[in-house]
Amino acid sequence: MKRGVVEVRPDQNHVRTIPRDARVEGSAGGLSLRIATLTAVVDRRAAEVLGVVPSFLRAYGLTPLAEPTVVKAGIDNLTIKVRTKAGDIAIRQYGAGTASIGFELELMRHLKSRGRPVPGIIETRQGVSVTTLAARPSVIFEFIDGQAPDPHDVSLRRRMGSELALCHLAVSDFRPVINPERNEFSDLARFDAMRSTFADSGFDRFLSDVAAFRTRETAFLSNLTQLPHGIVHGDLHPHNVLVRGTEVVALLDWGETCMTASFVRDLGQTMLMWSVTEEDALRPDVDWMRDVREGYELIRPLTSDEDRALNSAIRFACLSDAIRHMTTGVHPGLREASECGTYLQFVALTQLPTRFV
Repeated sequence: MKRGVVEVRPDQNHVRTIPRDARVEGSAGGLSLRIATLTAVVDRRAAEVLGVVPSFLRAYGLTPLAEPTVVKAGIDNLTIKVRTKAGDIAIRQYGAGTASIGFELELMRHLKSRGRPVPGIIETRQGVSVTTLAARPSVIFEFIDGQAPDPHDVSLRRRMGSELALCHLAVSDFRPVINPERNEFSDLARFDAMRSTFADSGFDRFLSDVAAFRTRETAFLSNLTQLPHGIVHGDLHPHNVLVRGTEVVALLDWGETCMTASFVRDLGQTMLMWSVTEEDALRPDVDWMRDVREGYELIRPLTSDEDRALNSAIRFACLSDAIRHMTTGVHPGLREASECGTYLQFVALTQLPTRFV
């Protein structure tokens, strides 16, 4: 996931950065100060970038028709919408290096060629995809109009499962020139490398739960790489999807969370992300998970081995997310594991029957 999500007022260029999943009500002044500091940094960066957008667009032969506006911002990446004579575009300014961007663009071109709903990439008049905006690598994508999906809609949950299956089929023969840096075990490896970070007593149960999962799921973890796998998105939650009615018109953010992983793990992660709501983010709805699976298997039925692994894969994806949130700055000032909502989701999953979907 991104290190932060933003709240953008449609009538202003003001961006407020909010660490996703943070339980602000349980935090003291230190967290509030950290959020305020991050907000100031993002606001200042956005102001600097917006002022140079018109000159940046000249290399593309594009002329803006209105003031550019920030539509999404975080600690790393910034996305700006611009209305031009050629149509609406989205400029994405990256904090990452060009190698990872190259992989993202290669993957998106492949998916686009297979008919998947990903934004098209706009090149300069010289055929260049990655250029520089305010000293950072940047790419222009076509802007796709759509709305965020409502996870309460059963038809959209099933449709998302089908879209995920179509993406898995599309990448089954994809062999990128640049491979993603992450795989499905990267978060566990980071946990091992940063174990000393969790020395405080507030993380005792978390450490115990990680150890118990590894012991209980030894066979699952050992066999995971033998299951069908490929390059997966790894983060197709509703905020990374746009819809019109029941049609999925855009799958977004093919970059930071992409990895080489088993398809069943990616399915498990997507089932989890589409089974929680803002009203009750800590209690995944098992029936909603089944809806996503049903839509998936309309396109790509699971093998018997994948079926046996699915419930463990859901728990593994959730635990991996919790580790990533606690080790990559998603939770500034985190004092105990119970302040991480994704970890509390994992705890809830461990209380369900071994096979719950």
